[in-house]
Amino acid sequence: MDRAAKIYFMIAFLLTVFGMVMVFDVKVFNSASADTIALVQLRSLWANLIIAAAAFAAACTVKLEMLRKNVVWMILLGFGLLILTFIIGTTVNGSKRWINLYFMMLQPSELIKVIGVFYLSSIIESKIKNGEKLKELFFPLIIMGLFALLIAIEDLGTAVLVFGISFLMLLIAGYNKKVMAVIAVLGAIGFVCFVLVAGYRVDRVRSFVNPWAVAQKEGYQNVQSLAAIGMGGLYGKGFGNSIKKLGTLPEAHTDFIFAVICEEFGLIGSIVLILLYTALLGLGVYFARKMRNRFNFYLISGYTLLIGMQTFVNLGVVTSSLPNKGVPLPFISYGGTALVVNWAMVGLVLNAVMSDKREQIS
Repeated sequence: MDRAAKIYFMIAFLLTVFGMVMVFDVKVFNSASADTIALVQLRSLWANLIIAAAAFAAACTVKLEMLRKNVVWMILLGFGLLILTFIIGTTVNGSKRWINLYFMMLQPSELIKVIGVFYLSSIIESKIKNGEKLKELFFPLIIMGLFALLIAIEDLGTAVLVFGISFLMLLIAGYNKKVMAVIAVLGAIGFVCFVLVAGYRVDRVRSFVNPWAVAQKEGYQNVQSLAAIGMGGLYGKGFGNSIKKLGTLPEAHTDFIFAVICEEFGLIGSIVLILLYTALLGLGVYFARKMRNRFNFYLISGYTLLIGMQTFVNLGVVTSSLPNKGVPLPFISYGGTALVVNWAMVGLVLNAVMSDKREQIS
C-alpha cells in the first residue's frame, strides 16, 4: 500500500503541475503585455501552490481523531464563512462567491465540500459503531441540506455536488432505500425550483439542449468549447498553439480548460489525461477497500467520489453532455481555494491510509 500511496501522490502532483503550465499558457496569451503579466501570473500560481502544499502537509499529519472531536467547530466555521460571503463577499462575473483575503480569493463553498465529507464520515461511523439506526441521521441531513441551500443561492453547481456527495455517502452506508428515494425527489424538486427562479439558469438549460440555436448568445461558450475540441483532432495543434484560448473561449483558464487541452494535445492527449484521473480514482477505491477502520473507509470513499464527481461534471459540461454548472476540473483549473481543497483531500486520504496501517500493525 505504501507504493500505491506514492503513486497516488505523484498522479495528483503531475496533474497540478500540468494544470499550472496550462493556466499560465492561457493567461499569458490573453494578456495585453505578456512580458509584464508573466511574472504576476507566476507569482499567483506559485502562491496558490505553496498554500496548497501547506494544506496538504497539515491534512497529512494532523491526528484524525483530534479533528473528529472538533468537527462541530468545522461545521460552524463553514456556516460562518458562507454567511460572511453574503455580507462582505466579492462579486466576480455576476456571482458573489468569494471573500477577498488579499493574498488569495477564498471561496467558502469549496471548503464546505471537504468539511461536509469529513462530518458525514464521522457521524455515520459513530452511529453504526454505537448500534444506532441510520434513521437518526436526520439532523446531519438537515446540516448538509442547509449547506447546499446557502450555496445554491449563488452557486447551484457546487450545491448539487454537496447534495450529491451526501446522497452517495448515505447510499454506501446502507441508508433506508425508501427514505433515499424521498431525498432524491426532494433534491430534484429543489434543483428545478432554483433553476426556474433564475432566468439565466433557464437559459443555460436551453443552450444545453441546442447550443447551436443560440450560438451567439447563451450557447456561445458551449459552441466554442466543442469547436476547440474538434480542432484538436487526433494529435492536437501542439502546446501553446490553441486558437480558441485567444479570447474566443470564455473562462478558458478555469472551467473550460479541458477544451484548450483537447485543442493543443488532441484526442490522444485528452485520453491520457482521463486515464490519469481514472488511475487516481481507482487508487482511491483500492485504499477504501483495504480499510478496516470504518471512519477511514467512509472518509476515503467520500473524497474519492467527490473528486470523481467534479471531474465527471466538468468534462460533461465542456463536451456539452451536461448543462453548464461552473465546476472546475480538479487540480488543473485555475482557482486557489479549489487547489487548496483538492490537496487537503489528498492529504486526508493518505493520512487515513497511514493511520489505518498503524492500527493494523498495533
